[in-house]
Amino acid sequence: MDPSHPFYQKLQKSKNVLLVKDDVGRAKQSVRSLPNGEHAYGSKPRQDKEGAGALISSWQVHQPTAKEENEKDFKKLNKMSLENKLTSAKEVSHFVKENNVKVKEKRFKIRKSPEPRPNIEYYGVPNKPSTPISDVVKFEYGNKAEGETRKNYEITQCEKGTKARLSPKNSEAKKTEPEERKEFKLKKFQNIESKVKSTIKTK
Repeated sequence: MDPSHPFYQKLQKSKNVLLVKDDVGRAKQSVRSLPNGEHAYGSKPRQDKEGAGALISSWQVHQPTAKEENEKDFKKLNKMSLENKLTSAKEVSHFVKENNVKVKEKRFKIRKSPEPRPNIEYYGVPNKPSTPISDVVKFEYGNKAEGETRKNYEITQCEKGTKARLSPKNSEAKKTEPEERKEFKLKKFQNIESKVKSTIKTK
């Protein structure tokens, strides 16, 4: 809408939040009469009577809270009013004001401490023994593991050597000459002799 149009200017002066238009990149015009720019909004903070110096220099001793008095026992007062045959609300309220019956304090039973058990008995799962730090610093566990792996490796190498010696492949008694390889033929051509004689020798 053209801002110079009279209808547009009428909408802007209508003081209606729903009708007032805003320009691109700008906020709407305020429809309320606000004070000038020097006015500060918000409540004024109250000044504390005691400053930091007064707090440091003075010391307040702790005062324990006073013990609260027990409340009136209205259940018992209502029963007493019924025993005295008081039926109206005024009579009952007057009776409650005159008689001061308090709720009794609950008394808690003090539990006796259990008898000390003898030092011989132990309960629960025993803790793991602590690792000696001196062995960790000296790298004793690493040297021990290295020795064990080396020993196992030597044992396995010895076992492999003995197996290789006793294997039938290496024994001279079972050594035989290599068998002559026959010419490969399909099953259906095995009984048929070749008609062409070749000079090429098969390996």
